[in-house]
Amino acid sequence: MKTKKLFARLAVILFFVASPLVAEESGVFGGNAVGYGTPHIKILNASGDTISKKDYNGITFAFIAGYKQFFTPNFGLRYYINVNTIGKDVGQKFRGTLMDYGVNIDMLYNFIARPNANLGFFLGAGAGANTWGKDIGKDIADSKNVKKTAFSAGLNFGLRSVFAKHYGLEIAARVPFTKTTIFDGDNQGNKIKMTASYDYNLGLRYIFNF
Repeated sequence: MKTKKLFARLAVILFFVASPLVAEESGVFGGNAVGYGTPHIKILNASGDTISKKDYNGITFAFIAGYKQFFTPNFGLRYYINVNTIGKDVGQKFRGTLMDYGVNIDMLYNFIARPNANLGFFLGAGAGANTWGKDIGKDIADSKNVKKTAFSAGLNFGLRSVFAKHYGLEIAARVPFTKTTIFDGDNQGNKIKMTASYDYNLGLRYIFNF
């Protein structure tokens, strides 16, 4: 009798342990995001002192697409491309300030893994390029030496959830490691250096898992 009770208890335990094994699956995914970004432009003089700083904080829109690969019910990786646009309202017209695009790899960990619901976090990195908008550097006389596209790299992290197998929501943040040197030279008799960067990009993502 005791043996039967023991096996019954073990069966219940195994049911709850094994049920996550059909949790989140590997596959293709895509998604959109909206959020907030903090680009800014600095102009330094020959001594390295900041003589001007302008913030272009505004709304971000993003698209991602890629493939996620789970090795256990709780642990996986995903590989994806991203395209982010940061802009602001100028005279009731949305004007793009920065486009950030590249390739990424994130580690995925689900601390709740169930057949129809998963909750966890992600941590990873991405590399690609930044392209700044047409208004950036427009006052530089030596326009041929103004460079608006440069290498970028950043840290990705956030919280993620998957429900009903196909749908997901994420709170996603990106913190860049790099900044763009827009111009470094003589402008109308003054030696200046113009740099462009952003501190972070924070947004809400909707993901569809195919």
